[in-house]
This record gives sequence, structure tokens and C-alpha cells, in this order.
Amino acid sequence: TGRLELQAKYTDDLTGLVELRVRRGSPGGYYNPGERIEIVADSIEGELFTHWEVIDGNPKLVDDLNKEVTFVTAPKRTGRLELQAKYTDDLTGLVELRVRRGSPGGYYNPGERIEIVADSIEGELFTH
Repeated sequence: TGRLELQAKYTDDLTGLVELRVRRGSPGGYYNPGERIEIVADSIEGELFTHWEVIDGNPKLVDDLNKEVTFVTAPKRTGRLELQAKYTDDLTGLVELRVRRGSPGGYYNPGERIEIVADSIEGELFTH
């Protein structure tokens, strides 16, 4: 038997990095220019995600402004990219889908096709 001990190291030198700020979503932080980062809008009870608003930076750096989960590319120059997830509480005409032990849940248009996925549960086999 042996032992391995690791310690995380940090630096406050952010030279050359680009700041990503994600309001009402995640992740935020500092990234290398040109790096691709998956961002996810927060799930807010009773509200429906509508789009990402670019507060600071180039909207072309976001793969799809209309998807809750999308990718952004950190600008190729130092600086900042700031986004905010936008929502509506007007759910008129939408149908709520709740999926137990699976995903995604949310609000959808009647007749819209949604692919659902069962959760993977250790020691259990999905049957139907």
C-alpha cells in the first residue's frame, strides 16, 4: 500500500487570459483565447429560457444564442465576453413535460417532438 498526496496550485497572474462572465448560467471564469467552452442556462422554476443576450463581446462567438446549452469561443484577444440568459414567464399555450428519472423536462409547443433520455442508475437496467 502507498499514499499519494496532491495539492492544487493557484495563480493570480491572469495575463493573456479572457474572462467569461455568464449571468443566470454557468460556467464563468478565465480561459485561453480561442478556447471553446460549453455554457448552460440556469433552470428557473416557472420561467422559460428564450435566448442568450451578449452584454459585452461579439455575438458571433456564441454557437447558438437560442439554445439553453451551447458553446462559446473565447475571443482571440484578451478581454471579456459577458452573456446573460434571458427568460419569459409567459407560458401561454405551452405544455409542461416532467420526466422522472430522465431528462429533459420543460415547456414545449403542442405537437413538438422531444427526445427524452433515461437516467443511468448504477445497479439497474433501463427497460422502458
